[in-house]
Amino acid sequence: MKDLLNFLLHCEKTLGKDSLLWKKGYSSMYHYPSEKDKKTNKDPDAPYLSVYWKTGGMSGGSCWDTGEPKLYAERGDPPEELKELDTLLESIRPEISFLQYKLLTNSLVDVEDWTQDEYYGNSTSYMSKALSLPKLHAYMLEKGWLE
Repeated sequence: MKDLLNFLLHCEKTLGKDSLLWKKGYSSMYHYPSEKDKKTNKDPDAPYLSVYWKTGGMSGGSCWDTGEPKLYAERGDPPEELKELDTLLESIRPEISFLQYKLLTNSLVDVEDWTQDEYYGNSTSYMSKALSLPKLHAYMLEKGWLE
């Protein structure tokens, strides 16, 4: 699996086609790639894993309010994990240590937040985690984890 194509085929076989995002432009919501990604030359066409979750927002504003709109902070969802990464690592390198895992995720997983504005002052805030599979492949090659 030293070549990228075989690595990506293994990812697809292990995780299923629906787990890999090959879309151009944006991942699960509206945020990927960000302006920061474009400046750091992240490849928007590369397959990647991604999760997102709602962190909060404002609600309560409407066109029927007779007085000043009253906006309320919403409680967000708990943070999501890249479970597919765990499954993938288990299939390729099950003996990975916790420290190696933390170093890998801190190096390769991009965490971002964004807000989707709505009408009447309402909004929903999100956070996401994304991992480029070609970058994961390069990292694993560098560490000597691929045969």
